[in-house]
Amino acid sequence: ALPSRLQARLCLQNTHRPNAVKRVPIKKERFGALFLSETELAALHNIEMKFQHRFKAASRAAALHLMGSLLLAVLAAGVVFGFWYPYPYSELAGGRDLFLLMLAVHVVCGPLLVLVLYNPAKPRSELWRDLGLVMLIQLAALGYGLHVMWQARPVYLVQEVDRFKVIVLPELDEVEVTKLPRSLRPRWMGGPLTVAIRSPKEKKKKNKVL
Repeated sequence: ALPSRLQARLCLQNTHRPNAVKRVPIKKERFGALFLSETELAALHNIEMKFQHRFKAASRAAALHLMGSLLLAVLAAGVVFGFWYPYPYSELAGGRDLFLLMLAVHVVCGPLLVLVLYNPAKPRSELWRDLGLVMLIQLAALGYGLHVMWQARPVYLVQEVDRFKVIVLPELDEVEVTKLPRSLRPRWMGGPLTVAIRSPKEKKKKNKVL
C-alpha cells in the first residue's frame, strides 16, 4: 500500500507543479572581436547604412559647394591679378603668396564645414540655416582677405636714379598723398603708376630730403 500512496502523492505534486520555462538559446555571430546577437547586428547595420547615406549626401553637397567656391575664387583672382597686382607685381609685392593663402582658407574651409554639418535627416529650416552660416563665414573671410590685399597693393613704380622701387600703399603718408595732383594719386583700380624722382635744385629741398 505504501508504494501506491507514494506514487499517488508524486503524481499529485507533478500535477500542481508549474510548467518549466523553456530557455531559447540566442544565436550570436562574431563581429570583429565581439560576439553580437542578431538584434544588435541589425541595429549596427542600420547605423552603418544611415552613416553611408549621410556621407554620400554630404559629399555631394560639399562637391557643389566646392565648385561654387572655385568659381568665386576665379572671379577674385581676376580682380586681384588683373587690377591690383598685374604681372610682375604679383611676385615683386608678394601678391601671389598672399592670394594663395587666402584661396586655401576660402576653398578648403567652406566645403569642409559643409561636409561636417550637412545631414539630410535635419529639418529643412535647420539645414538652410547651417548652410547659410557657412556661406556667411566664408564670404566674410573672403571679403577680409580681399580688403587686406587691397590695402597692401603696390601703387607706384618709382625710378630712383639707377634702380626701380615698388611702393606699396602702407608706405605712403595719407596727408602728403592728398597734396599730389589727381593724376598722380593712387588709383582705386588699375596697376601701379610709373613715376621718377628728380633731384631737388633748391638748397632747402635738398636739406629736407637728406
